[in-house]
Amino acid sequence: MGAGPGTITLDLARRVAPGRVRGIDAASDVVEQADAARIAASIDNADFAVDPDGWLLMPHAEILARR
Repeated sequence: MGAGPGTITLDLARRVAPGRVRGIDAASDVVEQADAARIAASIDNADFAVDPDGWLLMPHAEILARR
C-alpha cells in the first residue's frame, strides 16, 4: 500500500502537528501529485518520498531473501 494522492497522509499530518508524517509511494508521479496537494493545503509537517523498488512495502522475509 502506498501513499497515493496523499489524502490520508495529509489528514494524519493535520492531526499530529507539530509531529512529522512521511508518505511513501513507488510511483514518482503520484508522489509529485501528493506533494502538490501538501503545498496547496499549506501543510509543512509532511513530506513524500519515492520507493521505486517497493522495499518498504515488502514483507521482511522477502527483503532479506533479496540481499
